[in-house]
Amino acid sequence: MQVLIDKKNRILIYLLIFILLSSYNNSKYKFLNNFDLFRISSIQIEGNSLLLKKEIIQLIGNIFEQNIFFLKKSEIDEKLKSVSIIHSFDIKKKYPDTIIINIYEEKPLGILIEKDKHIITQENNIISYNLDIDKSNLPLIYGKEAEIFFLEFYNLLKKYDFPLNKISSFHFFQIGRWDLKLKNEKIIKLPYENIERSIIQTITYLNEEKLKEYNIIDLRIDGKIIVQ
Repeated sequence: MQVLIDKKNRILIYLLIFILLSSYNNSKYKFLNNFDLFRISSIQIEGNSLLLKKEIIQLIGNIFEQNIFFLKKSEIDEKLKSVSIIHSFDIKKKYPDTIIINIYEEKPLGILIEKDKHIITQENNIISYNLDIDKSNLPLIYGKEAEIFFLEFYNLLKKYDFPLNKISSFHFFQIGRWDLKLKNEKIIKLPYENIERSIIQTITYLNEEKLKEYNIIDLRIDGKIIVQ
């Protein structure tokens, strides 16, 4: 019971201070800077999957030890807006000493190898990233001008329920065809023409026991399958 009363008292104190600061000139209340209780000691990052928490905290880390009542959110806004992978974000103050940042990232489909530090998104946007990101779940996309044709090809795979989570890399060739490398090291060579039919065949072949021992499935010749 005593714990609940203490917590309620703290909330009332924070609320009173907030009302005072909102109603009057902040300069009259600079004495609050002397209270360590209100100095920012924790930054919580939520919602991120690509961006590393340590990178975000390092970017905005100069707010540590600032008084939470006098912190302007614009100090954080400008820095987060400089990170292109961040689509939007929310910033909240949790009194007495914590800042909570909810990150909404762009939705990447893969990493473009021909373009240094660039990803391609579900909206077919090509975005550069200036912070380290978690690449472990993103496939690599190889090939000159692959970004021009990638989304159309990706959507075809998705249309026929190809197991996209099993792909480790996409390889585009200038003649207009693709190879797929799977996480189990198997390679699928797709043709330039009749691509949809070949995707359907590939899904079937991947589930056939007699083909599981082969590492290469080659569908480039119409009407034939070559395995190695």
